[in-house]
Amino acid sequence: MVSLINCLQRYNTKHQKSSKMQKNNFSSFLSRLQQQKNAITKLIKQDVPRIIKVEGLNHFEESWDNQGFTDSTLKKWDARREPAKKFRKDGKALKSYKKWAAKNKGRAILVSHRTDTRGGHLKDSIKATIKGDSIIFSTDKPYAKVHNEGGKSGRGKGFIMPKRQFLGASKTLNDKIMDRINTEISKIFS
Repeated sequence: MVSLINCLQRYNTKHQKSSKMQKNNFSSFLSRLQQQKNAITKLIKQDVPRIIKVEGLNHFEESWDNQGFTDSTLKKWDARREPAKKFRKDGKALKSYKKWAAKNKGRAILVSHRTDTRGGHLKDSIKATIKGDSIIFSTDKPYAKVHNEGGKSGRGKGFIMPKRQFLGASKTLNDKIMDRINTEISKIFS
């Protein structure tokens, strides 16, 4: 009889320890789950908009470095057109062409020339605004739309500005954003 009582006591003690460990493990699990939930909520509300804003601004500004826009691949901007009339009948360069050539030699597309002291450059005007669950990329330059989309501009009769997109939907940008978000999610669940 004593042996049976000892056996039951040992089983009971062992079972209580196991039950306490399971309770502690479950409490720890619930606590970790709550931390992860809070981290995901913060990621969605605060970090994702910031990631989209930073990655978007970087991507759109890279258009100037790349001299073209990247959707799934880079589409280079068309070269600047030289004036149609460069030389006089006697073969000497026109003053207007000399001035144009001096101003534009080696200058990248959509970049102001050295003599432009007014500032207000297109690349520096790109802004990102977070409004609710949206991020709006914009510029306040009135000439931005015709450069981005191409079309008629005020440069003379019949002049059509070639499309030199620097803002817009981009698969490459979406992939960069998703990579950053996935990295943040991995940190939460590691």
